[in-house]
Amino acid sequence: MSEVLTMDELKARYPDEHLLLVDYETNEFGQVTGGRVLCHSKDAEEMWRQGIALRPKRSAHVFTGLMPEHIVLNL
Repeated sequence: MSEVLTMDELKARYPDEHLLLVDYETNEFGQVTGGRVLCHSKDAEEMWRQGIALRPKRSAHVFTGLMPEHIVLNL
C-alpha cells in the first residue's frame, strides 16, 4: 500500500482522478486533508468497483480535479 500523502501531493500525483483513501485525515471542518491511496481511476465507477472488491472498513472518496461549473455544492 502507498504512503500517506497530503492533498497537495495527491493532486500532483493523481491529477483529475477519483481516489479512494484509507488512513485518511480530516481538518476541523471534516474536509479530507490527506491519506493513503487504496485505489484510483479517472472514472469514478471504476474506482468504486476496485474499492468494493478491496472492502475497506473505513474510506474516503476525493476527486483531485476541478468540479464542473454545473455542479453546485451546498456546504
